Amino acid sequence: MSGDRPTVRREMKEAESVVQEESSLQRVQADVNITGQAQQRIITDYQAFLNEFYGRSLRHSDRNQQYRQDRKYQESKLSTAYQKVRSHIANSHNSDSAYTSLTSIPKTSFSCRGRKGVFADVETKCQVFHDCSDWSKVSSLCPPGTAFCEANKRCEWFDTVRCKQ
Repeated sequence: MSGDRPTVRREMKEAESVVQEESSLQRVQADVNITGQAQQRIITDYQAFLNEFYGRSLRHSDRNQQYRQDRKYQESKLSTAYQKVRSHIANSHNSDSAYTSLTSIPKTSFSCRGRKGVFADVETKCQVFHDCSDWSKVSSLCPPGTAFCEANKRCEWFDTVRCKQ
């Protein structure tokens, strides 16, 4: 039996080591389980973050898309106005045309004597206007394609202004 004791001891040590290995294996599995849960939570939090981020991003892109549509509309309006001016310029080679394309204020026989207010200069087909006061005259030039409307006191498209000769 003395020979059996070392065998029993060895078997007991082996059994203890198996128990220790099993408990450390259970601890590792528990750690892995906790780590897996933490990873799952991180992934869930990250997915929520991405959803919120892309939701904001989409809202911004909607705003940008609206801005681009508004800008295209404004550019189309400007393009239409530009085309109108170009067509009038092309037709202005006729001597009958009401349109002038002055780039500077010419000298004319316009006089402010006895006048107060703002008046169109008919010699320039109303593209030039004068602001008359008691002691001075200030002359201004309407942009191309426009003429001064005395009734509204502003430059308007020349084909809508009646320049009294």
